[in-house]
Amino acid sequence: LEVENDGWIGFGVSAPNATSGGFMFGADAIIGVPGDAKPVQKYDLTFSPALMPDAQQTLEDVDLVQDGDMMIMQFTKKLVEEGENSILEVGLNNFIHARGGSTLEYHGPESRFIVPKDFSEDPAGGSGRRTQSGGSTNSETFEAMYHHYTMMIPQVPGAPGDATPITDNIVGMMTNGVLLDSHSQTWAYDMCNGYSDKKRQYHYQIPPICYLKSMGVPTPASDRWWINDDGTEVRPYSEMSAQFPKTGLSPVVGFARDGFPIYALYGPDGQMVRSAIYEGDLDECNGKGEGSDYAYYITAEPPFVPTCLRGTIGNFAFATSDKKCPGSGISNSISGVTPSDGDDESAAFAKVPLLSALIS
Repeated sequence: LEVENDGWIGFGVSAPNATSGGFMFGADAIIGVPGDAKPVQKYDLTFSPALMPDAQQTLEDVDLVQDGDMMIMQFTKKLVEEGENSILEVGLNNFIHARGGSTLEYHGPESRFIVPKDFSEDPAGGSGRRTQSGGSTNSETFEAMYHHYTMMIPQVPGAPGDATPITDNIVGMMTNGVLLDSHSQTWAYDMCNGYSDKKRQYHYQIPPICYLKSMGVPTPASDRWWINDDGTEVRPYSEMSAQFPKTGLSPVVGFARDGFPIYALYGPDGQMVRSAIYEGDLDECNGKGEGSDYAYYITAEPPFVPTCLRGTIGNFAFATSDKKCPGSGISNSISGVTPSDGDDESAAFAKVPLLSALIS
């Protein structure tokens, strides 16, 4: 396992083909901690990371070295061991990975991803999560970096006009400063349903449940609402909206590049909005309303976010820094917003205990 990190790194085997598949609960992990007397050992992740008994510390050829920016962990493990999750030669394996600081304490949502793997389908290597259409999606994630964004939008957008396709994927910006993006689904989201792309820009493509919850918008109990109950593949799109409460309220959660506001999931009447694809009352741009009342919506089903805009699209530019976003997360103070829990801050993505982002 090679990871761009200078702290601990971990590789886990989640319970295969089970409701806990792909999550921390019930998983076994191999974690390398720099500086430990035994730097690479096996852990039980049923609740919090706990060292397995000495009789189960059966790893061979172990090594943990820092090579420039990369932390490299090597080990040899048997595929089948008593009392542990087996690695299947045929069938779906849910491997999990996380990384953190110098001690086993915290990692952020950008510090883990799930790599489902069936060796019988691709013995040479590679990874992907099965989709409802039988295809495969790229599970690769990228370290998020600090960016400087400049987005110019109309202060008074006027009345909506003809639909204009979004050609660069940037829909707009959420009120916590995170971009809303319309590119094709990756299905490699963190525990707040965000993702960092090749440009190292952290953004949302589906309902961002950590942020929505902080804004008082009803959300599912699990951040993995988009995965089926068996934990083996992306949930059928037709079932996704049922994972959310049917009623709720949404404040303005962002602004599109044409100046119109963005709401999430629920309309002014408190009912869940449905996309045109699923015979809802939203238009082809995932918006509705007349004149100045027009607004866009993030939905719990495709297209999830607007893929076109009906106003004059403003300019967007960005500059990338060489500063990594902290793995433990960041918190933004939003002027004029009172979060639902009475806090003064609203997290762009939450700070969470070690590996707890993998709990369903």
